[in-house]
Amino acid sequence: MQEHFPVNHVLIISFFVLCSPFLSSISMLLAITCNTKIYLFTIPKTYHLSESKVLKFTFSSKKGFVKEIFKCDRDEKLGKTAIAILELFTLYSRLSPVECYRLLNKQKKISEKVVREIVGRLEVRRFLEQSSLEGVIAETDRKKTYLSLSSFGMYYLISKIDVRNFPKSFLQQNLDNKLFKVFLFPYITKGTISEIKNHEVNTLIFTFLKSIFYDLEETFSILKTIEEYGGVYSYKEFILQYGGENNEGLMDCLDMLEKDYNIRWKDNSQVRLLINKKSNSVKISDEDREICIKISTKEKSATISENGNPICKLSVTRSRQIYEFDLRRQTTIEEWMEMEDENIDIQLVRNLCLSIIDSYNARASSPNEMEKNLDVLLISKDFRFKELLKNMELDMRIRYANFCTLYTL
Repeated sequence: MQEHFPVNHVLIISFFVLCSPFLSSISMLLAITCNTKIYLFTIPKTYHLSESKVLKFTFSSKKGFVKEIFKCDRDEKLGKTAIAILELFTLYSRLSPVECYRLLNKQKKISEKVVREIVGRLEVRRFLEQSSLEGVIAETDRKKTYLSLSSFGMYYLISKIDVRNFPKSFLQQNLDNKLFKVFLFPYITKGTISEIKNHEVNTLIFTFLKSIFYDLEETFSILKTIEEYGGVYSYKEFILQYGGENNEGLMDCLDMLEKDYNIRWKDNSQVRLLINKKSNSVKISDEDREICIKISTKEKSATISENGNPICKLSVTRSRQIYEFDLRRQTTIEEWMEMEDENIDIQLVRNLCLSIIDSYNARASSPNEMEKNLDVLLISKDFRFKELLKNMELDMRIRYANFCTLYTL
């Protein structure tokens, strides 16, 4: 549905755009009208990755990435030599085991056999994968086995290492890594990224990726619980207690019913809660519907039903006047992944946009600052980045218009 703003709100918004540091910084890069259509930051599903005889990552979406990375040992503690080998790939896009040995041997004396064994283990554990020979001309080099960072290897380095320590050209040398196709190129095109030269701008991008991977840890934790306990995982907790109309746990319960089972109420403030001690049941109702939570103290479980039809089962513990509910859902990893959101957290994407815009220094005098400004201006012309800014500015205009209505009531 299209938004319409009263004339007085348009004037207020125009003044706000000029005065707000947030919106003025966006307006500095582009002009925008209020009827621009909003697209959520959805990851495209159009990337089709070629298969190879070598074990490679073949994901083409966030869900696919989560499935692939979950198969790897994200918590593996690598030795100093293994980490040093991985760090070599931040300097070079591809290396052979012999080249890894020669580069490491310059830093400290080490056996070639040891390096080859560690490189082999890193490949088996999917930190490294066999690289394409594209661009290799010499026949002797074509006979070598070249390796590059896999998607998991890239994920591991970004997650575990301070991204400020990455070499200046690390990102640009690894643009073919499938990880970037899913988590970066939907927001800034590959062509634009390839032209970035400033280390600080690259660091902002890696910081964005690191925040995404940190956000995914909760997902990995749930999948691990499903795997370890045969498909049962804890999903949502809420507390209900006897007496009192202002029951905070009730709102949590209503929120869970709405998000997971599409059970909506006309007005949450009108929903009544009744706890029956004798029948060990809880009734939640309004004028249109009634939800019953039947508690079994022996099994320490509770069944939520609507009009006698079971909806879900929860585990429950009782302490004096309080029931503590813990929803445990029986599922498989595949079933849970179907429910997983395909989108990246919008706030993380907004943070990326703002961090890039705010890094522009109008009074730049040093070569590094001027180089950074050029990269910021380069990104500002990227059509995907501009679309993100349009979405952000329009969203802020709408929010501010809604805010204006509050003090005019």
